Amino acid sequence: MLDSSFFFPFISVDVANLSRHALLTVLKHQELHFLRSEITIFEVSAKGWKYCNESKIDEADLLDGLNFIAEMENIEVIPIFYSEIQVMAGTFRKYHSDVIDCLVLSSAINYADTFVSLDESLQDKYESTLSSLIAPDFPDFKFLTWTRFVDEMHALS
Repeated sequence: MLDSSFFFPFISVDVANLSRHALLTVLKHQELHFLRSEITIFEVSAKGWKYCNESKIDEADLLDGLNFIAEMENIEVIPIFYSEIQVMAGTFRKYHSDVIDCLVLSSAINYADTFVSLDESLQDKYESTLSSLIAPDFPDFKFLTWTRFVDEMHALS
């Protein structure tokens, strides 16, 4: 599962060390199954409108990007209303202040074997606290940085 930050380049928001082209190249790998949380559209939209209001991006780029993300056929969308996602996110919320992060991470744990994120604070919280909460039920789950994910992809090739 990809964290929401991976979709910001599609609305013309720069993300360090990540380009739209690099992401599209990765998404073309047929042997991998990609997922995103349904809340990704909300998170990308919220940041996009903030940047539109600050004149950092154009409204047309935001709307085109949101439509592009919504119509990506090679990415499965995981709804956030499932009970197991909500319950786990509620537990994570006790330890991490960003409820959207908690929902996305919970979605990944429940429906994917790997979560790829650029969010260092979430990764730190996962490694220090959250991983021990899920380890008994999800022993093979991996939280990867983009760099580590790309390295593991190259190892598969």
